[in-house]
Amino acid sequence: MPTQLVSLTFNHNPLSARDGALNIRINARRPVQLPEWVTGRISQSPAAYAVEEAITSTVFIEGRFSGNPNSLVNIRAVPVSPHVLGPIGPLPIGFGPSGDSGPVRLPLRSPNFILSGVNEHEVRWVWSERANEMDAWVPFAETSHRIFTVLRTPTRPWLQQPFVDGNTQLPWADVLQVACVWARGTFSLREAASQITLALFATEDERLRYSCTAGAPSNYSFQDFDCTGFLERMSGGFGRGPNVNCSDCATIVSTFSNAVGCDLSQSRMFNPVTPFAVNTLQLIGQPHFGAVCGFGVFNYHEVAWSGGCTEADDVFDACVAVFAPAAPLLPLTVVIPSGIPFGFPNQGFYRDLLAAPGARSICQARPMSRQRRLVF
Repeated sequence: MPTQLVSLTFNHNPLSARDGALNIRINARRPVQLPEWVTGRISQSPAAYAVEEAITSTVFIEGRFSGNPNSLVNIRAVPVSPHVLGPIGPLPIGFGPSGDSGPVRLPLRSPNFILSGVNEHEVRWVWSERANEMDAWVPFAETSHRIFTVLRTPTRPWLQQPFVDGNTQLPWADVLQVACVWARGTFSLREAASQITLALFATEDERLRYSCTAGAPSNYSFQDFDCTGFLERMSGGFGRGPNVNCSDCATIVSTFSNAVGCDLSQSRMFNPVTPFAVNTLQLIGQPHFGAVCGFGVFNYHEVAWSGGCTEADDVFDACVAVFAPAAPLLPLTVVIPSGIPFGFPNQGFYRDLLAAPGARSICQARPMSRQRRLVF
């Protein structure tokens, strides 16, 4: 009987991502099926790799084949077009008395992780066999796979353990698909988070807008993150509707950034005694700059924030566009704040871009408010 490919497992070691794929799931409702590729299965599962871990390891996938009992063949997998995982083999495969190869380790001969950055890849291989070196290669299978590459292992709220169907905090492929489009081609964590921030603010088709109704309540992020509803909204469905506030934007940016390896929290700035006045801003989904909700003040403002969420740490704010540099300097340009230190008053950093000159000392970082909302 000719050689047949039975299955391919990318995430062959759920306890470590150093020589294989990350632990992921499809979304809140659907786990990934292992092996990710099985002959005859219509819906194949995706896989994801962390570049930082993969480039320092020998990465392999695990295959299973069937063939003539008690025989030995050489196999190889050649990319249909160049892709991140590269070719496999040639390498020998032996079949036992039942014609089953058992699990076979298939090292990736020349993967291209170091040049991939954040991305989504279509990986296609043509699998061929031959009995000895003098024979021609004979194709026996062609496979197609959806592979995500992220910069590092995802951070909270995303988890890698336990790898069980009920753990909804495993990274979602549906989130990776959006995050890898927003941050495509980035090679640093700051760059990836900045691209995600800019992409969220630039969301078109009136899918998202800041709502001043009833004090601008959280719509997708109270108390945990309705990531399912947000993804539905992004794909053209209703989700929870278009209305968002700063907490929603902070949660979306940090959660999607952390899926590709960033390490951001959601944290607030406020004064416990009084609201703080802000500069003229453009809110997400609104067409023009103006006074925030007609009043020009924030009771609090929440952003995606790096490190300890202090004055020295970077802010990523997809909720507003600001004028830069800070008043009274000129000329002014429009900026979506991303990768900017929060700063102290009159340093010219994020605090000065957001808060009105007389309110900069009132707009205070509150690291004790930092959190990472769970996803559902």
